[in-house]
Amino acid sequence: MKYLFIDASESKMTYAQIGDDSSFQTQIFETDRDFASKITAICDEMFELAGFTPEQADVMAFGTGPGSLTGIRVAGSFFRTLAMIKSCELVGVNSFVWALKSLSEAGINGKVKVVAPTLIDKAFEVEATLPALSFEPPKLIERTDIGKDGLKTYGINFSYDAIEKVELSGQALHDLILNDKNNVERANDMAGILKILPFYVIPSQAERNFKQNNKDR
Repeated sequence: MKYLFIDASESKMTYAQIGDDSSFQTQIFETDRDFASKITAICDEMFELAGFTPEQADVMAFGTGPGSLTGIRVAGSFFRTLAMIKSCELVGVNSFVWALKSLSEAGINGKVKVVAPTLIDKAFEVEATLPALSFEPPKLIERTDIGKDGLKTYGINFSYDAIEKVELSGQALHDLILNDKNNVERANDMAGILKILPFYVIPSQAERNFKQNNKDR
């Protein structure tokens, strides 16, 4: 099985990975908030690196976040279109599942929390019991509350006070794309492909204002 994966959840850089059943290769591209104009060149470079063509790819995959909504939406729209044109499988991988899989493959088991920064002073937080990768919907918390309960906590692409940064593993991603049927989103038909959307759970400004207004009453 041949695949191409793009993660544009970071505003200044894009992670790309391409592989088949036996191996994979990764590359980081500096996109600095200009991912939309560079996505086709990134894909072309990755296919050239792997030595196969887009027509030979069995899976198109993208990171669903959370993260930069613009980058994720561009990647999602681009890959959904490619999957429909090529009639191939589309896979969506959210960063929490990728992080938990990376921790599990690093030999970490038991209860952990994973956090991802958002806004200026907030973070998304999930809790899981490894090696299982399932979790309840992320909570939006104050960054100052991270790690207060004493549970081992890891940050996606950042460290904060006592929490450790989780290194997102290319091998973990490779295994998720090729083998995981339960923790990543997969679709082969148009209806299913259109349902693989950005994993972006930040409340809108209106929702935050509503909550604050009710709190002040």
